[in-house]
Amino acid sequence: SYNLKDRNGKVTKEKMPTLEEFLLAARGRVYVNLDYSPRTASTTQVWAVVKKLGMEQEVLMYCNSAAKIDEVFACDAAANAYCRVDYYPTLATGSGKYFVQARWKPGRPNDVIVDMENTAKAVSAGCLSSANMLHVNDSKIPEYSVNENYLNDLLSAYPDCHMIMTDCPDILTPMLESKNKH
Repeated sequence: SYNLKDRNGKVTKEKMPTLEEFLLAARGRVYVNLDYSPRTASTTQVWAVVKKLGMEQEVLMYCNSAAKIDEVFACDAAANAYCRVDYYPTLATGSGKYFVQARWKPGRPNDVIVDMENTAKAVSAGCLSSANMLHVNDSKIPEYSVNENYLNDLLSAYPDCHMIMTDCPDILTPMLESKNKH
């Protein structure tokens, strides 16, 4: 029942979709990083919608704690739990190969250097690394474009990166292909 806003904050006539409507629109087209915060729905309720739509392999359930990973695995041990690299040891209790989100920011501040070491440990333990190139992650990252120098820095920091979150896959995909990273 809520109206959406456009990029400039102006209220539109478009209504916010339900989780089911959103997932149906995405099904078969993209993988969904479901960064959910169970304010009104439990992990069990959210997973029930994913399962009902047969999207267990298309949805990554982002978990912001080890307890959330346990909740996801309680719903389905084969679910695609996804977390910050800090929680990768908890993923070892699952039955699959899981993504961990590495912290990456242009210029590699000290917290990113520590994160690089943790990501290397997670990859050694069998996890797949991912990184975020969204403007919302760092204001230095251009919105709706890709800075190739930043991409090169990310790939240098995380050479085993298997997934990059972006608002512009049409720009990023050819760049990655030109680097034999597709």
